[in-house]
Amino acid sequence: DNYLIQTQEMVELFPNFWASHNMLGFYYWKHSEYEKAIKLLEKALELNYSPLHISTLGYLYAKNGDKKQAQEMLSKLVQLNKKISVASFNYFIIMSVFRAT
Repeated sequence: DNYLIQTQEMVELFPNFWASHNMLGFYYWKHSEYEKAIKLLEKALELNYSPLHISTLGYLYAKNGDKKQAQEMLSKLVQLNKKISVASFNYFIIMSVFRAT
């Protein structure tokens, strides 16, 4: 798969660029390889602390059965919302998994 090869190369070439980790993480998410996706998105969050990465990680933790980590991501969104405005869909991304289970 060319996309996989290219995004893996991006991570190797630009290890400190959050978007490369994000793109490869989304690839693995799409292919239900949640553990690989989580690892990459944790790195993306480390490089770029944003509501998108927090909510995506929360969703993936929940999909992977780690409700405690998912709840921690919800708490991080609440804390971040005290500093910046966090759109409600960020909370919904995580909550959608809780409602489905």
